[in-house]
Amino acid sequence: MKKHLLIAGLLCVAIIPPAAAVTKCVALNTSMTCNIDAQSGNLDWSGSCSMRGGPTTVSGIAACSSQNGDTAGKLSATLSVTLTSSGTADDNKYCWCKMTSPAVSQWVYASSFPSNGMCINNCATACRDGLNFKSNFPQFLPNMISQLSD
Repeated sequence: MKKHLLIAGLLCVAIIPPAAAVTKCVALNTSMTCNIDAQSGNLDWSGSCSMRGGPTTVSGIAACSSQNGDTAGKLSATLSVTLTSSGTADDNKYCWCKMTSPAVSQWVYASSFPSNGMCINNCATACRDGLNFKSNFPQFLPNMISQLSD
């Protein structure tokens, strides 16, 4: 009898396929309030965003690109899966932000600067401002959380 149960168990393990996807629940929405910190000269940012369910730790990165995302406020133009860069340093003056935790966002356009050096020094703080000051940047947070992946 044990032999038959063992064989049946092994057949079940061999026949049943493994799980192909896992769903991750993340408490992020456009009504949350964020308190993000970023230092000038750094390209990373982190902090927390809160709503009624409590705070969620959020972190991300900033990048300076040659890809301009400012096209009259069109939602599709302010998000990007990938960024381009130029061999001419000062062409890389457009600041983009990406959440990396608790989920991964697309790149969200934040700002442009007169030069690459100014972008590198101020891009993470532009990401911070976009998340902390929703009234000044009403589309930034919705863009950041509109298309998340794991």
